[in-house]
Amino acid sequence: MAKNIIGIDISDASIEAVALEKKQGRFEVEAYSRFRLSPDIVEDGKIIDPTKLKEAIFKTLQNAQPHSLEKYHHVILSVPESRVFSKVFSLPKNLKDKEMMEAIYNQAEGIIPDSFANLVSTFKLLAEKDQNREILFFASPIGVLKDLVGVFKELNMTVEAIVPEALSSFAGLDERFEKNTTLLLDIGARTTIATIFDKNGIRDSININIGGDAINHALMAKLSVSYAIADEKKKQIGLTSVSDGEVMLVIQGQLQPIADELKRFVAYYQESGNQKIEQIVIIGGLAQMKGIDKYFGDNLSLPAGIGESFIANNFLPPELISVKYINALGLARLAYKKPDIDFLPGLAKEESKNNSHQDILSVDNIEPKIAKPNNKFKSILTNKSFFVLLIIIILGILLFVFKDKFYAILNSGDNNVNQAVQPTNDNSVLNLPIKNIDKNFRVGVPADENTQDFILGEYYYVELSQSGSGANYSYDELLDFLDNKAQAEILSNLTKYFSRENYEIIPYILGTEIVKTDILSVDFKPEQSLTVNFKYKFLIFSKLRLAEILTLSGFNVDQNNWPKIAYEIINHSIEAERVS
Repeated sequence: MAKNIIGIDISDASIEAVALEKKQGRFEVEAYSRFRLSPDIVEDGKIIDPTKLKEAIFKTLQNAQPHSLEKYHHVILSVPESRVFSKVFSLPKNLKDKEMMEAIYNQAEGIIPDSFANLVSTFKLLAEKDQNREILFFASPIGVLKDLVGVFKELNMTVEAIVPEALSSFAGLDERFEKNTTLLLDIGARTTIATIFDKNGIRDSININIGGDAINHALMAKLSVSYAIADEKKKQIGLTSVSDGEVMLVIQGQLQPIADELKRFVAYYQESGNQKIEQIVIIGGLAQMKGIDKYFGDNLSLPAGIGESFIANNFLPPELISVKYINALGLARLAYKKPDIDFLPGLAKEESKNNSHQDILSVDNIEPKIAKPNNKFKSILTNKSFFVLLIIIILGILLFVFKDKFYAILNSGDNNVNQAVQPTNDNSVLNLPIKNIDKNFRVGVPADENTQDFILGEYYYVELSQSGSGANYSYDELLDFLDNKAQAEILSNLTKYFSRENYEIIPYILGTEIVKTDILSVDFKPEQSLTVNFKYKFLIFSKLRLAEILTLSGFNVDQNNWPKIAYEIINHSIEAERVS
């Protein structure tokens, strides 16, 4: 890794960006920025609206202090722990690389909450004990990682690494926290991530689905106040009974399930690993609440404190002293060294693999290879580059000898065949098994017989119900948020909501209708939850009609074995009710 890489922390509620410079062995903050996100952009680490996220990232970089970060084009990112699966496996030390890979895969497959086909995985060697070695395994959804990389690629920025958030958060802490076995509590708005670190790094982690929002809603219900007032009481009064004991009791009631879960987690780790946890470090938004360190310290009978940055406060801008910047600072710090856990190499392999377990898991970093005596002739024969070069030479000779036949084959059939039509990323959009056809098809209602290659479509309606909290949002803002959420769900699961034999649905929403709401705008209050039934309008068309057009173009179509369709929307006219 190198300098001039920005650490960017993207959470559901905000973006923090930090660039560091190392001078005389000490880090200094070169520039920093923070930008609040609306709730319809990122949800639980998954990008809901890439366009809005790109705009937010651009504004974050543009508005950085003391100068813009727009000149930087390299970033290091993190994945929230709610999107990361991690586990320590103990395996026999005498296993060879391939055997170890299979053993890790078999053990992980039994407990991992998703299919390996949907995941990118990586692992590292922790330590060797007696005849066993400990392997720390990580996996994260390939879709979440690809979406992250895709957003920055469209901003002409290069992602240099993607690490688990717990790893970068711990890297952002003062080095004194690294000396003891530590329970790191990252308490956010919706979840609490508990991660154990020792001298070898991450050891174990759990995700508890309780956070600061649960406290706010409990205070709203108990005190009959708005979300904003509840949030303010949580911050100002917290777990102190000096001014308002009722607030403290409500907060304790919400934190107790977290404390109970942590007791079980700590007890299991200490009993199974025979290693004692020595301290608790608290970060995240709730770390700012008064008395929270004492609460968890007393409940778990451990020393507890609020996380502090590895950069001394007297060298930090006042805004960065907050624990909100811990993860961004840690990411920027990791830019100066290669992280030992990085999903990016695995993502690159995943995109080019042939769906084999050997490609899903890599053992390159588990054990150093033993050097063997050099045999030049053997090394040439086993060198992949040699065989690639040999194949290229052979193909070149064949192409030269049979060039006339190749030319005849390539120019047979329809002269208009080329690669102009490209498949999109939608699941229903796939490559034609023959050749792509450079031809525009128009689908619409009503019929338009004057348009060549016209397909008469039909309207198809999909209804979906969505619910959400109205805290801090107006009625119209909440409607827009629920509408965007419903559209994202439908477009990513079209096959779930549509099924008609020999028909294709175009993944483009032509119109939206609100069928029903459980609360009218005049009766709506900010703290209420709103449920809305939406109806979305799509166009579908007959594959039989498409088959006719393809047949007229000189392609034979077997209706019992449909060709897979490749298409993209060139334009859409609501007035003419056409999709091209």
